Amino acid sequence: MALAFIGEAAAAGIIGRLTEAAYTTVQENLLPAGDVEAELERLRYALPHIKAVLFAVESGKINNENKALTLWMWQFRDAIEFADDVLDEMAYYELKEKIQKQNEKVGASAYSLKRKFIEFVGGKFRTDDHGILRKLAMAIKGLDKVASSMRNFPDLQRGSATFLGKTSEDKNVRNDRETGSMKTEGVVIGREKERDSIVEWLTANDPSSGDVTLSAFTIYGIGGLGKTTLVQLISNDGRIRQFFDPIIWVYVSDQFDAVTILGKIIEFLSEESPKVSSLTSLQYILKEKLRSKRFLLVLDDVWNDENRSQWEKVVAPLKFGYGKILMTTRMEAVANMAAKVIEGKMGHLKLGGLEEEEFFMLFKKYAFDGVDPDEFGNLIAIGKQITKKLGGCPLAAKIMGGVLNYSMEFDYWNKVLKEDVL
Repeated sequence: MALAFIGEAAAAGIIGRLTEAAYTTVQENLLPAGDVEAELERLRYALPHIKAVLFAVESGKINNENKALTLWMWQFRDAIEFADDVLDEMAYYELKEKIQKQNEKVGASAYSLKRKFIEFVGGKFRTDDHGILRKLAMAIKGLDKVASSMRNFPDLQRGSATFLGKTSEDKNVRNDRETGSMKTEGVVIGREKERDSIVEWLTANDPSSGDVTLSAFTIYGIGGLGKTTLVQLISNDGRIRQFFDPIIWVYVSDQFDAVTILGKIIEFLSEESPKVSSLTSLQYILKEKLRSKRFLLVLDDVWNDENRSQWEKVVAPLKFGYGKILMTTRMEAVANMAAKVIEGKMGHLKLGGLEEEEFFMLFKKYAFDGVDPDEFGNLIAIGKQITKKLGGCPLAAKIMGGVLNYSMEFDYWNKVLKEDVL
């Protein structure tokens, strides 16, 4: 299957127009601010990463046999085309409104044009007769979801030109996002402070002493900051392994289904799939397996911040043990939902970017993979300028480092720096 190509400039333009329209509707209280604003912020932050991947595709630096990348490109193209259709539909109704009001005098100043658009959105779409607001929200959500899966593509391997370093025909692309408790990076750069702080929180009180009921700690932040990597560091830390037994890892994603999650927990503990599938049976089995045990449950990449009943079904059997939950999510609202259901001690960390020195070390690891950085002093200087535009995001360092690693020529690196790729 060929890559579903869409130009970097065209995609960036559509995303820019879409976010501008969405911000306007939020300001006019036509869309709920919380969820949409969070999605817009994540999308804004993901744009440089998207542009870096598209630049690599345009430059012919990507292996078009890579199934994971191919699937992502098709999904991204579909999301962009839907967003473009929504913008076209908004433009159509705006034009129709203009024609209906052609007898009104319209000023040409920037202020009056802005007011005209706001009045158009606020008037024409106030009741959402044409479903435009719903479609606008869907377009934002669709792009946000596709952008989140970019963490599948951190490794642009030099020479092999593949994402993920895997092109096996037997690999099920849908499983590429799934995470596990084992560290996937040999040496993790940075995050020692965050790791130690969370380890201290998790081990501060002995749950089995009766002083603490079921409690949870949430790490949240935009995609690509290394939330999963941080949790892998924590769950493999000697202090954690000495304190908790068992340590359970469940990858959740956007399918927050109680039966599925309970089944995964039981499978992790039993090393085999449960022979029952009813909710009641699964809850009973898990209750008995965790009874009086001091466990740590990792729930990675949680999205559900709305369905409280599913949360309650998952949490119910956990309360029979002396456990703590460690979650990662892109949404602070997930932490709020967990707090409502668990009703125990809660902690959270909004993960930010890496420190400048650590971030450049990570960038160098990917940009100079296979070569000696000391032999490319002129590229080191350009690399430092490039990293200043990446906001300390580990995924951005990996993607951009991989893109640059394809060519150790000054002109190529300078082109990436000067052009609007970041």
